[in-house]
Amino acid sequence: MNDCQNVFGYKCRTSCESGEEPVSQSCSVGICCRPVVSNCLTPADCSKSECQGKIVYDNGIGTTCGAETKTCTELLGSECASDEECSGGSFMQATETTRCCVGGSCLKVQKTCSELGGALCQSSEQCSANNIASSDSTDGMHCCQGTCTKPTSVWFWVIIIILALALIAGGYYGYKKGAFKKLFKKKPSVPPSPFGFRPPVRPYAPPQFPFVRPQQRRQQPSEFDETMSKLKSLSEKK
Repeated sequence: MNDCQNVFGYKCRTSCESGEEPVSQSCSVGICCRPVVSNCLTPADCSKSECQGKIVYDNGIGTTCGAETKTCTELLGSECASDEECSGGSFMQATETTRCCVGGSCLKVQKTCSELGGALCQSSEQCSANNIASSDSTDGMHCCQGTCTKPTSVWFWVIIIILALALIAGGYYGYKKGAFKKLFKKKPSVPPSPFGFRPPVRPYAPPQFPFVRPQQRRQQPSEFDETMSKLKSLSEKK
C-alpha cells in the first residue's frame, strides 16, 4: 500500500524535510511527509511571535522555537544510529544528538546510499541538501540527498590576498623606478624596403686613406761639380 503518494499526493521519505511533517498515511518505504501549512518552517522563523512553541526543521532535524533543548529521553524519543531511520516519526534536535527519533522507532535501513539516490560524503564535507540514513552510512561517512562540497579554507583566501597585495606593491615600485619605461621602450624601426625584402647590411671596414708618394729628395751638388764650375768660370775670364 502506498496511500501517501497515490491517494493523498504526499511524499514518502526516510525522514521529513524542512517544511514537512510526518503523517500516518501508509508508505511502501519510509514515512509519509506532508507540507506544513504554516509560516513556521525553518529556525529563521522562530523570531516570529506566532512560531513560539512550534516545531521547525533544519536539514531534516526538528527543533521547537523558544524552548530549551532537551535530552532525547526528555523528548520521549530514542537515538538512532547513522544507518537507521526514524520510521513513523521524525528526527528532533536533542542536547546529545541530532538523530533523536520522536513519534516513531529506529529501523535499520536496507538500501545503500546510491540506491536511495544519494551520495556518500565524508565527515569533513558539507551536504547541499538533507542527510538521510543508509545501510552504508558510518560515523565518518553520511548519505547526502544532494552533492558533497568541501568548505573553502580561510587560509586559501588569506594567501590569495597576500599575493595580490605583493603584486600591487611590486608594480608600484617598478613604476616609480621607471622599470616599465625601459621594458616597453620602443626600438627604432627600420623603414621597409620597396622591394619587399630587407637589404643586406655591409660588414664594417676600416676607412682607407689615399696613398701619397714621398717626394724625392733633391740632391746637393758634389765637390767635383763645384770645382768644374770654378774652372769653367776662370777659362772664360781669360
